[in-house]
Amino acid sequence: GSTVSSGIYDASKAAEAQRLVKEVVDTFSRLDIMVNNAGAIKPQPFLEVTEEVWDWSMDLNLKGVYFHMQEAAKFMIKQGSGTIINIASVAGIAGGMTLSPPYAASKAAAAKMAEHGITVNSVAPGIVDTAFNWTIDSEIGVDQLNMKPGEQLAERAAPVPLGRISQPEDVSNVVAFLASPDASYITGETIVVSGGLVMR
Repeated sequence: GSTVSSGIYDASKAAEAQRLVKEVVDTFSRLDIMVNNAGAIKPQPFLEVTEEVWDWSMDLNLKGVYFHMQEAAKFMIKQGSGTIINIASVAGIAGGMTLSPPYAASKAAAAKMAEHGITVNSVAPGIVDTAFNWTIDSEIGVDQLNMKPGEQLAERAAPVPLGRISQPEDVSNVVAFLASPDASYITGETIVVSGGLVMR
């Protein structure tokens, strides 16, 4: 089958969101599913956060999510169907009023998009065995707290009731469900995938 030609995009830039959606639509003539899964962290102590790191984090984790949703929605409205799935975090559930940007953006978008036949949902993972958490383990556990490699990650995962850190497939299986016709009547929902670390 066809593939999108360039394949490399900067998820933190609005213009790149426009380019991505245009290229997908030009290639496939449809856009049925948008999964916002770009997110990263540069761990720094509160008093050491630089403006550069602040801007980098906000551009990727907040602005990027919004404009990718917006560009997908523009086409999905014309198409009369589609689903948008944002990867959030249990931090958006357990952090009280400190909601993660994908979580908050999904709730706002779902109400506006439903009348166009578009669903918008979030998946909120807990601690997943990915580079995101390996970075936290290295830059906070090893570099800041003088722990052994893997020790900080194991300490964070210890309270998980199911007794293990989650694998990427634990999250991607839920995303696949939300992208399927089986979830066509679900919108504005956040599904927590944390092994019981966060229950509600």
